[in-house]
Amino acid sequence: GGYEQKLVSNFVSISKNAGANIFLDIGANVGIYTIEFAKNFDNLEIHAFEPDKRNFSQLMANVYLNEIYDRGLFHNFGVSATKATLSFDRYTNENPGRSRVDDDGKHKILAFAIDDIIDVAGRTIAIKIDVEGHEVPALNGMRRTLIDNSCIIQVETFDRRKVSAFFDDIGYILTNDFGTDLIFMHPDRQTSHKISW
Repeated sequence: GGYEQKLVSNFVSISKNAGANIFLDIGANVGIYTIEFAKNFDNLEIHAFEPDKRNFSQLMANVYLNEIYDRGLFHNFGVSATKATLSFDRYTNENPGRSRVDDDGKHKILAFAIDDIIDVAGRTIAIKIDVEGHEVPALNGMRRTLIDNSCIIQVETFDRRKVSAFFDDIGYILTNDFGTDLIFMHPDRQTSHKISW
């Protein structure tokens, strides 16, 4: 809807302004962010991560329909603090975007730490995180990447205190606050860019 589209447009704009050359779509769902980033950047390395097989199938269909299959790498696994097999609760087919890591989940997914699969330094990385409550483990698994690069991160969270504490610890600054969606930046990438609501 309108709220989501404004978030996407805003994050694309901030990321372009910061000169992002890598985009990580963590919790890609059906690919809204991945497609918009591919369309708005000419030379951008894209990695999309989606562990739910249903969402991943739709993601790949959208990648095909939008002809961006040569623009990125699309991963059918989750992101966490370490390599692990996690219990996963698949939400109803009416809203599979709410599927989540859950100790009582009946399904299993494989997850990896970003630090173990992305080995870069000195780059400008845009990162979108929407992992339905698993954001702190996901962030812990990318600590080195965040420290070694100038990153712009949009994270959906319902635990602002823990997420803010993580970013405070590594010296990142909250630059945009949209309620449950927060944008943090490396101090070198601060911007006064704000969305008009």
